[in-house]
Amino acid sequence: MPEQKTAEELLTVVIPVYNREKVVMRTLESLTRQRVRPSFILVDNGSTDGSYGILEKWVGDNPQMNVTLVREMRKGATNARNCGLDNVRTPWVMFFDSDDVMLPEHLSSIVAKIVEVDGSPSVSIVGWDVKMEFEGGGEKVGIFRAEDPVFYSLFNGSMATARWAARTSLVRQAGGWNPEIELWDDIELGLRMLKQNPGLVRLEGAPNVDVFVTRNSITAMSYYDQNRRLEHTVKALAGILEDRPERRYISLLKAIYAAHYYREGHRDEAERFYKEALSETDTVRKPLISFAYHYTRRGGPGIARILRKIF
Repeated sequence: MPEQKTAEELLTVVIPVYNREKVVMRTLESLTRQRVRPSFILVDNGSTDGSYGILEKWVGDNPQMNVTLVREMRKGATNARNCGLDNVRTPWVMFFDSDDVMLPEHLSSIVAKIVEVDGSPSVSIVGWDVKMEFEGGGEKVGIFRAEDPVFYSLFNGSMATARWAARTSLVRQAGGWNPEIELWDDIELGLRMLKQNPGLVRLEGAPNVDVFVTRNSITAMSYYDQNRRLEHTVKALAGILEDRPERRYISLLKAIYAAHYYREGHRDEAERFYKEALSETDTVRKPLISFAYHYTRRGGPGIARILRKIF
């Protein structure tokens, strides 16, 4: 019977850092509190504040941890994550942001599941829920679902950065992170990974990750404020799904975003995007697209969830 690999030999956590001197220690301290410690790669993305010095000191203060500190001067989290990915030597990898926090049992639960499935080549993604905390108050659970993963990735962010670990080979075969995607790069990568039809398993239980959503983050911006990047990403998602039945979800996604344009006061742009959604929808589903648009435009919540089983 082969000897079981250690956490350091199984999993690497890649964390990009750019100008996070005020918050990065919160993340680093959550790593030191982990009950199981895999390998870590910290990628400073050309920080101009004191972030690199903080990382360097933390690495020096924790010699018992297997941490690699590297620098990537090409700007952008995708470049930083790809730099980290290039340095991964373990069969599994996960990515984590430098302003979020793990509860102490997070990595131990992931490693335990990886040990359980590592001998099953069909399983390539392990996912979990996270808690999203909003700067202005309030919180919600960001879900991961192993069933109908493309749907849940598009409409619930199931493949968002902090919600999964994957076989390193799968991420590399998918092409890694795409620097040309400025919005929802994690969802775009997630779809390319899912296109390879990997097996997925879900960790049950309450979230062990706190994701902090600030006023300046992309997650907190209005739809129209980011419309150029949003529509560029949606076009990329459509291309990934071009030869798959889930391609139909893109028109529903466009109708929902068009409704948000309308609610934010950009009615001409809303109608343009709505007509685009209709034009690429088959006759049977056009009434559902129309319903989704007008329902969401009036403030109705959760239309994707309502229509999932019939769309």
